[in-house]
Amino acid sequence: MLKRQVFVVFFLLGLFGSKIFASCGSANCPMVPTQKLKMTAFEGWITVDYADQNKVFVGSNESTIGAIKQHHDEVQTLNKRYTIGTRFQFNSNWGLSVELPFVSREHSHNHNHHGAVLVEKWNFTDIGDMVTTLHYTLWLGETHDDEAMVQLNAGVKLNTGQTAVTNAGGTVAEIPLQPGSGSTDYRVGIQAQKSFFNWPLRASLTHYMTGVGTDGYRIGNTTLASLGTQFSLGNSWALGLDGVYQVQQFSEPGTTGESVANTGFKQGFVVPSVQLALNSYLSVKTNVHLPVYQSYNGIQLAAPFYISCSLAVTM
Repeated sequence: MLKRQVFVVFFLLGLFGSKIFASCGSANCPMVPTQKLKMTAFEGWITVDYADQNKVFVGSNESTIGAIKQHHDEVQTLNKRYTIGTRFQFNSNWGLSVELPFVSREHSHNHNHHGAVLVEKWNFTDIGDMVTTLHYTLWLGETHDDEAMVQLNAGVKLNTGQTAVTNAGGTVAEIPLQPGSGSTDYRVGIQAQKSFFNWPLRASLTHYMTGVGTDGYRIGNTTLASLGTQFSLGNSWALGLDGVYQVQQFSEPGTTGESVANTGFKQGFVVPSVQLALNSYLSVKTNVHLPVYQSYNGIQLAAPFYISCSLAVTM
């Protein structure tokens, strides 16, 4: 039985590992936590995310490349992110998590230069910005089986990522494409879960406050809300379904001269997920973000779906 489960794990990782979403070039990837809250002393995980931003949107309508002429007409951004994370629960109230991503990105756009169209491309893999989050359990259910919990989170994104990646021609990638934003960002949020009439529910609300980054550029603040559920199928399998909505404000250009008219958005997703517990401490999980509503300022690239797959160990 264990061999069969191990095969399924590596099948899932093989299926999604080469195509799974990162912090996107246009900074519009979903960031929702869709896992159940747990009170374990230690948890470690490896996550692979994927998003292929190959669709052009003007407002809430799918469009074509160059529909609104720019100095650069965006063509495609293929994002992959490999994240190593760990969490320590010090006592019944306090916990601390740390995540370090490695960003792999392929980007192309058409550079409109004095009537000529020059195709510019980037392809790189580099370290991203580390995130550290402090967790405080405000309320815990009376029984372990209830799994009821309310948790407050406060985190900081540190400026550890590369901010001056270039292509083969030596051209520096635009700031939103870089593995690191050059800024120190903060986030605060609340997560809750509880069963009502044997119906397990979970919800979260998070606000991301961005700092000033490279050359004064600041990515817009983001607010994200989610509501979902997860059901166990026997002792090993669990199915989840979440609804996600996030809003990002316009970015600020600083001294870059970059146009920020094509930044900021509103997005709504349905997120189905499947989780397999190999044993009492090892599990694998995959979720897919399916957009049901998208509205972008100006003209922007978007992905038809986002995939995330993780392998986690808990003790």
